[in-house]
Amino acid sequence: MKYSIRFNLHNNPYLRGQMSTDKVKDTIEKLNEINKIIVQFDPSIRGHAFEILKPLFFEKAVHGGKVEEGENKPPAPPPTADKEEFFSSFEHSKPDENVILIVAWLYSQYGVFPITRNFMEEEAQEVGLTIPTRSDNTMRQKRHKNKSLFHKKGGGWQLTVPGEMYLKETYNVKKGNKPLPEEPE
Repeated sequence: MKYSIRFNLHNNPYLRGQMSTDKVKDTIEKLNEINKIIVQFDPSIRGHAFEILKPLFFEKAVHGGKVEEGENKPPAPPPTADKEEFFSSFEHSKPDENVILIVAWLYSQYGVFPITRNFMEEEAQEVGLTIPTRSDNTMRQKRHKNKSLFHKKGGGWQLTVPGEMYLKETYNVKKGNKPLPEEPE
């Protein structure tokens, strides 16, 4: 028995504005290739066979916010030695995402410390990123898996343990240990 995926790409409301037609066509081609292999197996193991083959066809390595086709390897860490390289390896279009990107850079250099609004504005200006006027509110409200990423400490906002884990997962950074820079006034 041969199965084939037929899909009307233009009239599907679920895909409109979410994926390009090329990506959908590519996905369908990959699924059809997997199907050609799986139909050779006993029906009782086809599900397991699909799970084994799926990473070979769809696994992508994420590096610096950019998705690259690749083998099932862990993503390479972004370059943290050069500030310009680090920020150019990520693509964020929202100002609040830029706040977290700057925090990731600071974490990779200095570890955990209270980050003030003035310090955040200076860093954003230095690297040319747009951030919200109240970056402190962004840090106050930022949550992941229903856990706060920051808590108030002194005059700034400091990463929580879930915040550190989020940065490590999302930006693949390691905790830095350089001495803190001077705070702008």
